[in-house]
Amino acid sequence: MEEKRKIIKTFEGGYNRVGKIWCEKNKCDICGKTKICICSDGSEDEYGYAAICPKCVTQACEEYDKY
Repeated sequence: MEEKRKIIKTFEGGYNRVGKIWCEKNKCDICGKTKICICSDGSEDEYGYAAICPKCVTQACEEYDKY
């Protein structure tokens, strides 16, 4: 049974799909640790979704800002 997600924001997912952003406890796709993650799916559950913990989001943004 799929857990009901509390959607934070929707966005244009392309190909007439609605993208969704939510939080859930999951394995972070960057550090591999199980934490509360920000998740995003632009495919309406057709493909996998990204899950990134806040620490990795912050680190990625700080690295990007250096360029």
